Amino acid sequence: MTNLRQKLFEGIESVFYGPEYAKTYWRVKVNMCVDEVLTHILESLPEPEEYIGDYGPSQGYVDGWNHYHEIIKEKLEGLTDNE
Repeated sequence: MTNLRQKLFEGIESVFYGPEYAKTYWRVKVNMCVDEVLTHILESLPEPEEYIGDYGPSQGYVDGWNHYHEIIKEKLEGLTDNE
């Protein structure tokens, strides 16, 4: 597991885990919660920018923003795969 996914897993587990919960499929349920949280984070990312000329952000800014937008999205999507 990645560090972020592990921390999310442990945080959710600490809230819900108990003797009765241990008798269920708690690991699957916690992983489902982690995936749901990560999905909401992905959906809340702003859209990539589009360069429209002299009145908007510079081309370098747009290219940089879109590059990091893709990196963030790829990293978060990689976390949603149940590991």
